[in-house]
Amino acid sequence: MVTTLAIEEPETNPERPDATTAALAGPPRMCPSIEKATLMK
Repeated sequence: MVTTLAIEEPETNPERPDATTAALAGPPRMCPSIEKATLMK
């Protein structure tokens, strides 16, 4: 038995990234794990 629920369309398009997501999409400039390792010595 297959049941299909009637739901509304989402208000936002999940395939389009937000402006902040697009601005921060790359890797960090400095590796945080290396910074922590040098600070702990």
